[in-house]
Amino acid sequence: KHFLNQWKDPKGKLLTRVVVENEEIKAGEEDKPWVRFSVDIFSFSPDSMGAKGNRRVLRKGIQSIQIFVPLNHKTKELNTLRTKAIRIYEGEEFNGVNFRNPRSSVMLEDSDSVWYGEIVQIPFEFIEII
Repeated sequence: KHFLNQWKDPKGKLLTRVVVENEEIKAGEEDKPWVRFSVDIFSFSPDSMGAKGNRRVLRKGIQSIQIFVPLNHKTKELNTLRTKAIRIYEGEEFNGVNFRNPRSSVMLEDSDSVWYGEIVQIPFEFIEII
């Protein structure tokens, strides 16, 4: 919800189409920028010992925002979207989730791709009671 609430222009309209996890972009939309949003929790480490239901664990993960623009678009559009994606989570903490040091990198594409893209990755961590 945080991403969707912030990924808007001043009029309240989404900046781009947002695709979640394994959805695919539909044919006929190749001329518009879009993003793929995903969350992966990949780490678990005990933070305390105790009876079941009273153990604290530290979970870590990465939130990824893949940003795609058509190859014939100017790079300024990609740069603007990347900056917006980074700013949404920079130094944020909400619902007990701490977001850390967003970073971006260019995605390698197939030679026949119609997209140029970057990925913004935002590491996060939170405590869970199990």
